Amino acid sequence: MGFGLLMVFLIILAAVTITRINASNQAIGFILEDRYVKVVLTQSIETEINVQARDLRNAIILGADEKAQIAALLDRIAGSVHRTDGFMTKLKSMINTPKGEALFESLNQARGKYGVPRTATMALLREGKPPRRVRIC
Repeated sequence: MGFGLLMVFLIILAAVTITRINASNQAIGFILEDRYVKVVLTQSIETEINVQARDLRNAIILGADEKAQIAALLDRIAGSVHRTDGFMTKLKSMINTPKGEALFESLNQARGKYGVPRTATMALLREGKPPRRVRIC
């Protein structure tokens, strides 16, 4: 009787363990297939925005006689903007919660506010005109 009772407890313990391992596997799968991909996309967006800001700063700092370098930097910014658009499209298609949609919209609005002066500054630099100075603070 004692051995039989011990076997029943072992079987119950094994069933509970298997159930919990399956639940953990599902949670890990969700993290890897959903959350991690979103984190990688947002980090890629952040990296590309930093590239754009850095290259735009460098293009502004360069003198008017360095048109080839300025053009190369502006082309690099344009490529970065294109990559960011692709990352944003992928990220938008993966959002499935109202909070995620709100966060994405705030990101998109901030990106739009940055994009307008960036584009205007790039146009001035392409024309060989120095951008006017703007007080940030």
